[in-house]
Amino acid sequence: MSLLSNAPAVADVAAPVVIAEPGVYPVLDAEAYHADPVPGGSLSSTGARKILPPSTPAAFRWWQQNPEPPQSQAKLDGTVAHSIVLGCGAKVAVLDFDNWRTNAAKEAAAEATARGELPMLRKDYEPILAMAEELLRHKTAAKLFEGAQAEVSLFWQDDVTGVWRRARFDLLRQPQASGRLLIPDYKTGQSADPTAFAKSAANLGYHQQGSFYCDAAVALELTDDPVFLFIVQETTAPYLVSVVQLEPLHMRIGARLNRQAIDLYAQCKQRDEWPGYGDEIAHVSLPTWYTRDFLDF
Repeated sequence: MSLLSNAPAVADVAAPVVIAEPGVYPVLDAEAYHADPVPGGSLSSTGARKILPPSTPAAFRWWQQNPEPPQSQAKLDGTVAHSIVLGCGAKVAVLDFDNWRTNAAKEAAAEATARGELPMLRKDYEPILAMAEELLRHKTAAKLFEGAQAEVSLFWQDDVTGVWRRARFDLLRQPQASGRLLIPDYKTGQSADPTAFAKSAANLGYHQQGSFYCDAAVALELTDDPVFLFIVQETTAPYLVSVVQLEPLHMRIGARLNRQAIDLYAQCKQRDEWPGYGDEIAHVSLPTWYTRDFLDF
């Protein structure tokens, strides 16, 4: 089940193995994108968040050079939900077993993996189908899929440092009549309550992601005034949905953090030095909330 139908392409560009020119690549597959097809490397929104504190360039570099560990069930569910909702991405092999403990189930899963598919038990898959159906019932969220292009990759160079940057939009919806270009991003999690999501956005750097994606649209001259939105859905019944837009102030904070990340990445890359927490002894204070009970010391 895809929420998209007859979605127009942004450009008629074949999926190359190497990206040497800035542009919009609507048919580049996810595996090629995540492998980073830019010679010498590029910085993604995720990378921009991983290189800054509380992380370090050393941790970022290790993440960049090492494959992701096996997905947890929650991450797998999110990946499959994206595939169903967007109508592209990972292919799923739905298997009729009660669990993965039997040899037959393990063999079927191995065969699916060998075919490049994600093996999933039907009992885990059917709730995700129900999520897609609930998403269709949300008037605003469903409209964001109308006429949108899914999984669009964009590559461009930073004006200040020359660093290559890349982004992959879940959805790109061209302006309708006199409307603005929309960049909706689909998120799944425990709560779609906008207030709870705001806390997650702060913790996970989603304001950086939003600003990073808007930069892509502006740099590649798709628009000079994009709108970034989150479509948020709960992963437990009744699979409630909300559509969230961050305040301009927080998008500006995201832009400032991205600037720091790009400059730091450029510096590390130029020197080929990726520092961790430092080699000196760090003198630290305990948090204020802890020490305030001992002010008479």
